[in-house]
Amino acid sequence: MYCVVELAGQQFKVQKGDKITVNRVSHDEGSNFDVDTVLLQFDADAKDVKIGTPVLSGAKVTFKVLENKRTDKVRVY
Repeated sequence: MYCVVELAGQQFKVQKGDKITVNRVSHDEGSNFDVDTVLLQFDADAKDVKIGTPVLSGAKVTFKVLENKRTDKVRVY
């Protein structure tokens, strides 16, 4: 099964065990957080597709922050 979620202004296709890189997440390393803006849910085993209008009610995806990366500021003159 996979889902399409909206996180930090971007859409991501995720499934269990995926590791994704997301900009601008304000959670601490090792913490879990839920995202309830699930746009689509597809279950290949049951051949079931649920499409939100615009989001699926009652659906959520739990993420775990593995690492926070920050780079130096870029100053443009």
